[in-house]
Amino acid sequence: MMLLLRPNCEWCDCDLPPESPDARICSYECTYCVHCVETVLHNVCATCGGGICS
Repeated sequence: MMLLLRPNCEWCDCDLPPESPDARICSYECTYCVHCVETVLHNVCATCGGGICS
């Protein structure tokens, strides 16, 4: 099964087109930008507590 990226970061609401290298996703399809994942969330999903992948 393929995970689906959402079009915006769920933390800061910046645009994240599907081809963006700055998009990160957790196993529940919560989507964040790389800046929020690395500096605010520290690789832990704010919504479900899961790990985040690139």
